[in-house]
Amino acid sequence: MTTKPLSKTRLIQLGVAIAIALPLVWIVRGFLGGEFSEAQARLDRAEALGQLIKSNGGSGITLDRYKQVQTGMTIAKVETIVGEGQETSRSEAGGSLAVNYRWQNADGSKMNAMFQGNKLVTKAQSGLK
Repeated sequence: MTTKPLSKTRLIQLGVAIAIALPLVWIVRGFLGGEFSEAQARLDRAEALGQLIKSNGGSGITLDRYKQVQTGMTIAKVETIVGEGQETSRSEAGGSLAVNYRWQNADGSKMNAMFQGNKLVTKAQSGLK
C-alpha cells in the first residue's frame, strides 16, 4: 500500500490546526488541574480539621489554639492550627489585599484574624476557653 505525500497546503493547514489546538489543550488542562488542586486542598484541610477536632475531644477553636497562632503566619498555617475559617470581608487599599476571617464555636466564642499579603497582622478572641 502506497500513500501520497501531503501537499504543502495540507501541511500548512495541519500545522495551523496543531498550533491552535495545543495551547487550548494546555489552557483547559491547567484550568481543570487548578480546580482539582483547589478541591484536593480543601479536602485535605477538612480532613486535617476533622482529625484536629477529634484529638481535642470534639471542640472547635480553643484558647490554647488561639495562643499558638502568631503574627506573620500564612492563612494556610493558621488553618492547620485552628481549622478552616470563614472569610468575613476582603478589601484592597494601596495595592495590598486585606482579608478578615472568623472562627466561631456553637457557644458564640470566637477568634477573628486579619491577613494582609497572606500574612497574619492582627488577631482577637472573645470567650474562648
